[in-house]
Amino acid sequence: MLGYRILLALALSFFLCSRLDSQDISIPIEPLRVGYWSTKDIRCGIAIYTQHIVKALKNGGHKAFIYAHNLSAQELIKQAKKDALNIINIQYEPGIMPPKEILAQIIAQLKKENICVFMTIHRECEDLVTLATLADHLIFHKTSSYFKFDDKVHFLEMGAPVYAVKHLNKKQVRKRYGFSEHDIILSTFGFLAAWKEYSIILELLVPWLKTNPNHRVQLLTSFNDMDLKGCEIENKKIKDVIQKYKLGKQVAHVTEFLTEHILLERLWLSDLGYLWAPIETQSSSAASKQFIAARLPLVTTDSSHYHDINLGIVKTPKDRTLFIKTLCSLIAKPHALAKLYKDIVKKYFYINYNTLINKHVELFRMALALSHRD
Repeated sequence: MLGYRILLALALSFFLCSRLDSQDISIPIEPLRVGYWSTKDIRCGIAIYTQHIVKALKNGGHKAFIYAHNLSAQELIKQAKKDALNIINIQYEPGIMPPKEILAQIIAQLKKENICVFMTIHRECEDLVTLATLADHLIFHKTSSYFKFDDKVHFLEMGAPVYAVKHLNKKQVRKRYGFSEHDIILSTFGFLAAWKEYSIILELLVPWLKTNPNHRVQLLTSFNDMDLKGCEIENKKIKDVIQKYKLGKQVAHVTEFLTEHILLERLWLSDLGYLWAPIETQSSSAASKQFIAARLPLVTTDSSHYHDINLGIVKTPKDRTLFIKTLCSLIAKPHALAKLYKDIVKKYFYINYNTLINKHVELFRMALALSHRD
């Protein structure tokens, strides 16, 4: 029902745009000039997310720019004017943005420069209630605790990276990373964070690993620049499990920040992916979109963190025993995996960034048309 309402709202918005001609309103049809105020050039999910959107916009012939979240207000305004932006999109995560009062002043200054201000909400907090009255438009990737979707508050799915797989040879790719064609590979991916319990899940997989020397696990768990100390603690826990059970030949534990090409190859060569989350979150999982890009079937919990994945996936309750049982059972069923693969391919072609960016562009153009009317 929510999806239907969103489509209806967009359809009505597009109809409004088509009617503006009768009011002698000029709707810009030239390439957009969009700035993103975001984390930049660091190991951070929002930084990666922003890079994908900017790349997709550029692929569509638009001009797009990324401004580091720690720029001063003065420098941000100066850069936005220099790049002649018509839209700026603030990637809002309370932990990386300035305090509410300062951010409010920055939004006001941007609007004085006739720049349409969007905010993409990665995590909500009470400050957002005030800030939302100042911004022109808000984008959510999941339902909001404070707002209903309307002509100012919009829902857009989080996209999956663009990744071509037709040219890949699984035997050759596996050999490149030290695997054989006979290996049965489980893979997980994400930043090292305590709540993800990588070491606990790995230890629960030990009985499965010990039943067959060709059973393998990949832990693609890199450090996050926003919490290096916490990452060190989790890294040690994983190393302790590997050492305790002598898993060095069966577990590939990679903590470097992989290029996306290597990351997606490592996921693509796998048989099944998994993402454990024992909690509810206010955010959407960016890590899960990498599995979609790699067309790798996935097992997750029913956490709200994975609210937007519904094809090519099996979800379990937040019960470790049941989660492990589901993983070990599913990876032994080729026909079930083949069905999940077909489903996740469908999901990929719907939400890869080169497709999804069209919805962003339509929304930006609608916002500009409405601002011209006002």
